[in-house]
Amino acid sequence: MPKYKPMLIHFDDDGYNQAVKKAEEKINIFHQALTLARKDVVVDNLEEFSRSFTAYFKKAYYESNKEKIQLDISIDKLLYLMEVDLTRLQRLEKNFNLNTAPIDFIDQLPDDEEVLPFHRVDKKDYELYTTSSEQNEILRAGRNLIDAIQTASNYATIYPFNMGQATGNLIRYDVRKSKYFVNISGRR
Repeated sequence: MPKYKPMLIHFDDDGYNQAVKKAEEKINIFHQALTLARKDVVVDNLEEFSRSFTAYFKKAYYESNKEKIQLDISIDKLLYLMEVDLTRLQRLEKNFNLNTAPIDFIDQLPDDEEVLPFHRVDKKDYELYTTSSEQNEILRAGRNLIDAIQTASNYATIYPFNMGQATGNLIRYDVRKSKYFVNISGRR
């Protein structure tokens, strides 16, 4: 038996692109909340701000405005007296927290640059590899068969859906991408 080395069977482009899009939507929500909050307060710790938009805003607002009313009052009362409406920020925070996409912040940046979020979608999570030397042989045979079918399709009409049945589902046809693929999971 040949020495086993995992081979890439398939990369889920659609799943990866969907995860990146979801993460970018979360980053967009973050930027909207940041823009909204910065109208009234200084946001200097973005990672802390991302944990709770409203809690960070309330704390920062109270710290910057508690001298205006020289009474020891609660944050909520101060916001009420100053007529600050947190409804939109709360809605953005709810949408941000409902989005489960992983985002992260860069730790090492020069002092003059802001630490901005980026998506943490890993391509490896969307790759499928063989798990045995037998699967490697099946994958090679399937790829050779696909090459032969594609070459033959230059000279004759080949019906892709019949190929799956003719090969016992060793190869399948993806209609959306208009291409054949090796079906390892449906084998033995």
